Amino acid sequence: KIRAQRQMGAVLLDRRKVKFWQKIVFSFMAVLMVVFIMGYAGFSWLGCDEQQSATEQIDQEVVAQEAAVAAAPEDAQEWVALGQLYVERGNLHPPESDAQRSDLNKAAAAYTRADDLLKKEEGQEVKQERLDVLKNLVDVQLFLQDYAGATSTYGIITGLTPEDSQAYFEMASVAINAGDTSTALLAFNRFLELDPDSPDAPAVEEWIEQNTPSTSSSPSD
Repeated sequence: KIRAQRQMGAVLLDRRKVKFWQKIVFSFMAVLMVVFIMGYAGFSWLGCDEQQSATEQIDQEVVAQEAAVAAAPEDAQEWVALGQLYVERGNLHPPESDAQRSDLNKAAAAYTRADDLLKKEEGQEVKQERLDVLKNLVDVQLFLQDYAGATSTYGIITGLTPEDSQAYFEMASVAINAGDTSTALLAFNRFLELDPDSPDAPAVEEWIEQNTPSTSSSPSD
């Protein structure tokens, strides 16, 4: 029953993980491109003494960005840049290693700090910046299988975009994997209110029917 209950959320998470890894792969390719350009300019290729490894280069970038954050701790963009670098470095570590999880947890903390700073500001542009940061945070949380954290982040996202049916669908799907049925029910019901004609509506309605707690009738005197 638990496996069947989570099937809907699993599809979404698989798509999210693919998207997240695409971001990491593209970032890694960018690092290699920089190394290639340096080599073409007169340096030797990876493995030679004159050439820094990709890991050494990203380590230096992380240290420099950590210093930038320390110098401007109230600058949200500095925190965003730091989060992105942690993600890039995490990709250079062995998959599912402690080092990778450490960097991705640091990335999540950096994105969270960036959002904390951005929410003090106002304006449509700032709202979009927050959404971008929060979506990056969700990607990291899902990769770390922090479904409870991702559910909480989706709560912020839906607060910023209360008419976005897809955001509620994703929130419910993640909540299922967090074992938070009550939140999933609320989010799916809101999804149906916003998009009753969605192709996903029948499956969502069936899930709601199967997982809504039954109200026991009070005993008669």
